[in-house]
Amino acid sequence: MRRVKSKAYLDYSKNFPNLNTFWIPSDTGKYGIPILQKVNLKPDELCPYDERRKSDEYDKDLLENVALHFFMTDHWFNSVWTYPERAFQSICCRFDCVISPDFSLYRDWPLSIQIWNTYRNRWLGSW
Repeated sequence: MRRVKSKAYLDYSKNFPNLNTFWIPSDTGKYGIPILQKVNLKPDELCPYDERRKSDEYDKDLLENVALHFFMTDHWFNSVWTYPERAFQSICCRFDCVISPDFSLYRDWPLSIQIWNTYRNRWLGSW
């Protein structure tokens, strides 16, 4: 009997398990962590990721000189890592600048988790 894999399984397995292997950056350093290029930009205003949809404060057009930031608890923006294509379609067309996500790097966490979160920060920043 031949098994047919469902579309949901194929979508899940493409990023299994949310490793975002659909794109591997070419410019990497130790452990394959992407190297980000320096950008000199000084935005006039910062918008937190969890407030990106508030229409009374931010209109629906491109927000010039407004940077979207991720300086908040990780669970608020974990969906950016889980669904990067969907997340960036909605934010990159609205904000003039997006600051690279900032997954936590606590000193008392195991080194492997710190390396993993550094990888996720840089991968999203370079993508």
